[in-house]
Amino acid sequence: AVQPVDALHEGDHDPLVVTLCADLSACAEDRLRQLAAVLEVLIEQSDAKAQDKLEDVLAKVEDALEKLEDGDRKGAVGAIEGAAGDLEAAVRKGDAPFGIGTILLNEMGMIARLLAVDAIEEAKARGGSASKIGQSERQLARGDERLAQDRFKEAVARYKTAVSEAEGA
Repeated sequence: AVQPVDALHEGDHDPLVVTLCADLSACAEDRLRQLAAVLEVLIEQSDAKAQDKLEDVLAKVEDALEKLEDGDRKGAVGAIEGAAGDLEAAVRKGDAPFGIGTILLNEMGMIARLLAVDAIEEAKARGGSASKIGQSERQLARGDERLAQDRFKEAVARYKTAVSEAEGA
C-alpha cells in the first residue's frame, strides 16, 4: 500500500544522489572534461596575469584527457600532477581565487584517485602480484592522507605511484 506523503517531514532531508560508475577511467575522463570547462570559464573571468597561469593549467588538463583517451593512465595522472602544481602555485601567489582554486585542486586529486583505484582493481582482477598491489594500496592511502591535508600535488604524485605499481603488478 502506498503511504501518503507527510508534508511536515517531506523536506527534512536532501535527496542523496549517487552516481555509480562501472568504468572508473571513463568517470575520470568525464570529470576531466568538466574540470576543463570550469577552467575555461574561470579563464574568461580572470585578468591577463591569471589567464596565463590558468591557461597553463588547462593545457595540462587537456593533455591528461588526451593521454587517458589513449589508455595511458599513468601519463594522465602525471599531467594532472603538473596541472595541480601549476594551480597550487597560482593560488598561493594570488593569481587564482583561493576558493575555486581549492575546489578544482581537490577535484584533480579525486580524478587521480579514481584512476589509481581503477588500476588497482584491474591488477587484482588479472591476478597481479600481491606484493605490488599492496604497495599500490599503500601509495593510495598516502595520497588520501595528503589530499585530506590539502597537499594536492603531493596527493596526485602518490596516486601516480599507485597507478605505476598497480600496472606493474
